[in-house]
Amino acid sequence: METHERSRERSTCRPTGTRRSRSPRGPTTDGLTQNESEQHVPNVGPPEILILLVVGFMLFGAKRLPEMGRALGQSIRGFKETVTAVRSDDPPQSS
Repeated sequence: METHERSRERSTCRPTGTRRSRSPRGPTTDGLTQNESEQHVPNVGPPEILILLVVGFMLFGAKRLPEMGRALGQSIRGFKETVTAVRSDDPPQSS
């Protein structure tokens, strides 16, 4: 019984209802401990991008990959233009 009470003291109840133990490093600004927030950020750097490009060349070929990149760029550009147009259509909110 005493062990159960100690574990209850060391854990906190989060708004979602799940429980996690408190970290000795302390909470960060978003309520997660530093260890938990570091685990959610993917590490994508130059080596990872190079690996993705090599796999892309192997799967799609050197001719098809630039076409796919161009299409992706046009899609992203269109999305940004749409978001900008929607934001400019919204009236400014007064406080």
